[in-house]
Amino acid sequence: MVQLTAERLIGLRQLKEEDVICALEIRRVHHHGVESCGRYILMNTGDLIWQSRMPGGVCIYLGERAVKEGDRWETYYKVLHHTEGLIEDPAYYYMTLEEEEIYSKRRAVYELEKAGHPVPSWLRREIEVDDESR
Repeated sequence: MVQLTAERLIGLRQLKEEDVICALEIRRVHHHGVESCGRYILMNTGDLIWQSRMPGGVCIYLGERAVKEGDRWETYYKVLHHTEGLIEDPAYYYMTLEEEEIYSKRRAVYELEKAGHPVPSWLRREIEVDDESR
């Protein structure tokens, strides 16, 4: 998996045709309330991504295609899922494994606080480290 900043996207056209690279999607990164420049995460065929809808889990990315839906275009990923098999799904159902890990930590804090349980200090520290690395 390759991450590119917007400044480096200009060089994308210099990629060789035999490189199988597709834009996963533009994501906005929020750090201390300031919106930074979007970043592209480029996927190679065979990369692992996370399916964030039911049944969820790790999938193997196999490609993508754009589909016109009404007056807009939607990106669909072709993935291999361990129980659903070979499927095509809207891209918004997927995230990188790193993003899923960060989301899961934040969700755990939310659920613990909601239930009135203490949040372990190690979990809060890991979230702070995630925030600093963004």
